[in-house]
Amino acid sequence: GNSLASNESVSYNITVISTSPQDPTIVTLTYTDPPGNLATGIVLVNDLDLIVHVTPILATSLQQVRDSADSIPRNYSATIEYFGNQAGGGDRYNTVEQVRITSSGPAEIIVTV
Repeated sequence: GNSLASNESVSYNITVISTSPQDPTIVTLTYTDPPGNLATGIVLVNDLDLIVHVTPILATSLQQVRDSADSIPRNYSATIEYFGNQAGGGDRYNTVEQVRITSSGPAEIIVTV
């Protein structure tokens, strides 16, 4: 697996054709962490955060997305940012974080840890 130093991140790009409540795109981060010090309020020693950006792809057809998604323009002004477990700014208490995308047309998804 990948290891990260303090304040580093790693990103992964995914192209999706569409998502719906019946067929969502689900992104999950899970990791192990040594015990924190509850007496000082430190729950996690390594606080990783899951951040997902969804940017619409300006395609004229689904076939265009399948054939050449990398060369199709994106609508960056419509990008939506999601945090794991719906924790704005990041979940500071859990080693399992998840984002469920239930409504999207063709889109570029950037997953950052």
